[in-house]
Amino acid sequence: MLLTDVQKKTIEQMTEGEDVTIGGVAVGESIRYEISRFADEYKVCLFDRLIRLEEESFQTASQVIHFIEYDGVIK
Repeated sequence: MLLTDVQKKTIEQMTEGEDVTIGGVAVGESIRYEISRFADEYKVCLFDRLIRLEEESFQTASQVIHFIEYDGVIK
């Protein structure tokens, strides 16, 4: 999934305790990423509709963006 510049900035500017959802049925996509920012890490959960497929932890926003754009895509 390629992210827009706004989505990338949103991830980069997340503060501790903030949650962001990207994709999902509300925007006509079956794949959804839920991103949570904690003090020392980001957690990313990958969903296909209501089924959680994967959960990963990352240290930086750039790692989260890379995961969403390249690694987390189901083919």
